[in-house]
Amino acid sequence: MKLFSLTHVLKELRPLSIDNHRCSRQYSSLNDCQICQDICPTHALAFIDGQWQADGCQNCGLCVAACPMQVFSLEEDALLSAVDKNDSLTLSCRHDVNTPQGQLQISCFGQLYPELIFRLLQQVSQLTLYYNSQTCAQCPNRWQAQNLTLFLEQFHLPLDKLQLIDVSQQSDDHFLPNRRFFLQNIFSQAKTTSKKAVAASAEMLVNQLDPSFTPEIIAKRVPLAMLYRQQKSLDLTKELPYRLLANDACTFCEACSKLCPTEALSLHTDENGEKSLLFQPVLCNQCNICTNVCLSKGLYWSDRLTIGQLLNKTPQTLAKASEQTCTQCDQPFWHYPQDQPICHFCQASQ
Repeated sequence: MKLFSLTHVLKELRPLSIDNHRCSRQYSSLNDCQICQDICPTHALAFIDGQWQADGCQNCGLCVAACPMQVFSLEEDALLSAVDKNDSLTLSCRHDVNTPQGQLQISCFGQLYPELIFRLLQQVSQLTLYYNSQTCAQCPNRWQAQNLTLFLEQFHLPLDKLQLIDVSQQSDDHFLPNRRFFLQNIFSQAKTTSKKAVAASAEMLVNQLDPSFTPEIIAKRVPLAMLYRQQKSLDLTKELPYRLLANDACTFCEACSKLCPTEALSLHTDENGEKSLLFQPVLCNQCNICTNVCLSKGLYWSDRLTIGQLLNKTPQTLAKASEQTCTQCDQPFWHYPQDQPICHFCQASQ
């Protein structure tokens, strides 16, 4: 078998992986998230009997980047295991026949969400994306290099190690085959990429947080926060493309904190019986489970999050209330704001 044919076969062995138990719909029937469906260019995704089906998937990776619960994955494991701090990483789209040989080819650049790109930039000397603007313009995946650049700039992190090269603007002489990189590509595609490397990386990130932190899903913001802390000069007032969670009513029922998959929300009771609903922005995925299950409908997304708020280790207090006694049933209850003489059970029965 020819080497190029072998490479082609190996590249096709990377179908979309779906981890259904992560989906926010599994946490609550009140959650009707369909971000992945809305963004899918081929309408391949369908939620059937509690499971995501992807018949006709073109492996564009847009759902990978869009899903806050990390339900979908394509080649993230392969990318993270292929990085070398002493070398550069060069990526290209495998669907573009004009792409120069010798690059690590992936299904589509659409799967490269910002947090992943910044993790790669931290671990390599140079990250280069070879793309063909003419091919991308005709592709149903709708990926655009300009949109990626604009999105990355919203994070206010250095991009000097990132290079985007449009092959349609380059001469053929610029892409002479490189035997060394080609053979490296063969080896990289052939080896089995396990999630152990990613799991070990996630474990390292969690170990740097509170010892009691044991979430089911690691928020994408956790490694990003580590990168911000490594910056020598940082404007903490700069806004990020994330939203702050706000609240204007709470019964302290614990529905949001119990269902939060990343433990961004927690409920605390002090020695005086005062209850507080706390929010840690760095752990949030904006999955909307909390806003959907809130009995009081008091949780909502407000202003854009700043770098300082992301790095602040002190949780934000969304609600606080002292114990009260219901004037109708004489039972203790908590409510924020404290302007209710009766508990929410008695209110619901009226």
